[in-house]
Amino acid sequence: MRFTNNDRLTNHSIKAILIFFTVLVLFITLHINVGYAEPSSHNKYDIPGNNGVVKIGWDSVAWQGSDQCWEYARLIYEKIWGHKFSKYFNDSENMLRNLSDDERKITLDNTKNFISQAPLGSSIRIASARKDSDSSFDHDGVGQTLSTGKVKYGHNIIIVAKSANGFTYIENISSGRNEQTVTWEQFISKYASKYLYFKYIKFPNAPAYTSNPYAQFTPTGTFSNVYYRVIKGAGTLFEYPYSDSSPKGHVNTNIEISSLTAKDVVEVVETVNNSLGNSWAKLRNGYFISMDNLEFLYSKEESVNLTATSTQKDLQTLPFADAIVGSTMSGSSMQVNLVEKYKNKYNNIWYKISSDQGGYFININNLSNITNNVTLTLKSGSTWPGDKNSATGYPRGELEQGKGFGLRGVIESNENITKVVGSITNLSTGANVSTAGSPQ
Repeated sequence: MRFTNNDRLTNHSIKAILIFFTVLVLFITLHINVGYAEPSSHNKYDIPGNNGVVKIGWDSVAWQGSDQCWEYARLIYEKIWGHKFSKYFNDSENMLRNLSDDERKITLDNTKNFISQAPLGSSIRIASARKDSDSSFDHDGVGQTLSTGKVKYGHNIIIVAKSANGFTYIENISSGRNEQTVTWEQFISKYASKYLYFKYIKFPNAPAYTSNPYAQFTPTGTFSNVYYRVIKGAGTLFEYPYSDSSPKGHVNTNIEISSLTAKDVVEVVETVNNSLGNSWAKLRNGYFISMDNLEFLYSKEESVNLTATSTQKDLQTLPFADAIVGSTMSGSSMQVNLVEKYKNKYNNIWYKISSDQGGYFININNLSNITNNVTLTLKSGSTWPGDKNSATGYPRGELEQGKGFGLRGVIESNENITKVVGSITNLSTGANVSTAGSPQ
């Protein structure tokens, strides 16, 4: 393009244009940079996960970019639970899987009920797509605005703290990462105008949502022969893992079963976290007690089949030196049959003697000559040394009178093996033919 004298730009006008564009670029840059700043505080929240308590904050993973709330939530979820959640509505991790679209509407009551019953570390997805009519319902991609103004595919957040009035969550937004504490009403005010439904609330082994808030809890472990002692409080047992003072705000009643007294011993078969993040123990009788009221005592390590000589007369009712004496033996060198091995809270090893000897406990330090009673039966067959066609026996060929022979095998034991005694039995008559000793 050519300029006439009238069209040519003067040095002054060129300089003015350059200044204008410089100011414009600077304004745009400043607008982008100061439009949002990530939180200045770096709070860390203790979240009970699959492998213990994990400290989680908004900065626990990197910003995933604009419109990547789903991937950010999946990475946080993985840090807590050890795996990423899926986009699918009908999987076992979705607490809301049995609810219809209308039952999952973003209302004040649903917000309170759903989030109160979800454990810390849960991933919440809010959206406007309907399960009953949208073929792409399971899509968790970038939001699409509907004619109603609602966003179709939604937004993911992770719960990191809860209170009676609301909760705290972390999220990935278009310009960074965020932590937000809201009341129930503030959550509704922020999201109900943009989204229609709670699509899912996910956490491992999620029980399906029920209108009974007390029936919502997450198993954290199962046990056998693990014993605790009541140490404080009334030791009250409940039908569900919540106390009457739990801030539930519902009409459902959590029935109080009975009370234990201090020092009562109970067997714990399962531990759970309720929706408030509190740890409870399920007892052998099927009822719950708060873990805050319990102290670990002892647990069974394994069943055994041992004999030993006791160097102490007194046998305890529990595997502790200061426990009540259950029985006193007539002598200080009595043979006892040991059937179970226990470890107490001090990491001391105790054995339980057989029920026909009283079923009481004795410390390993008060036992001598511990012998593992292992019975091995060898039957004749194609691998028996006497089989001339067998290459697996030792020695090969027929057994000769007056000559020794050996059978190769492995004996496994959790105790030290100091002596092995074997016998040869005629299976037809049951007679003991001979006895051999001392392993080679």
